[in-house]
Amino acid sequence: MWYKRGMITHQELVRALRAALSRGRLAEITEKPMFGGLCFLAKNHMLCGITSRGDFMFRVGKEQNDEALKLPCARPMDFTRKPMPGFLFVDAEVVDRGELDGWIALAHRYVGSLPPKAEKPPKLRQATPAKKSKRATTTHVEP
Repeated sequence: MWYKRGMITHQELVRALRAALSRGRLAEITEKPMFGGLCFLAKNHMLCGITSRGDFMFRVGKEQNDEALKLPCARPMDFTRKPMPGFLFVDAEVVDRGELDGWIALAHRYVGSLPPKAEKPPKLRQATPAKKSKRATTTHVEP
């Protein structure tokens, strides 16, 4: 075991994930803040990431979901309290370097089978109309 919650920083987990991705020699991996953490994308599809709580996330696909959940360190990804089939949390406390490489390979097998996804243009925020103040206003009238 190479990580214990509270003993290693979020950035060190990110560095470990980056190192594992480079060991896998995966081409064109991009990074994007998502889910309160940092995700790594292949062909603009989420591959894996790290949450702000210190859990790894992996996209394994619905076909591999049930088999991957049998592994002792995996659990359903349920940010919204509703599991997202094909996405898993993996407890960083019990994953060693070799297992991390295995999770990346499993995720890459699935994501690598997907067609490239076009990059979305950044969303532009629309201006919202000014809100009226809820504070009462008084007008002074001379007698």
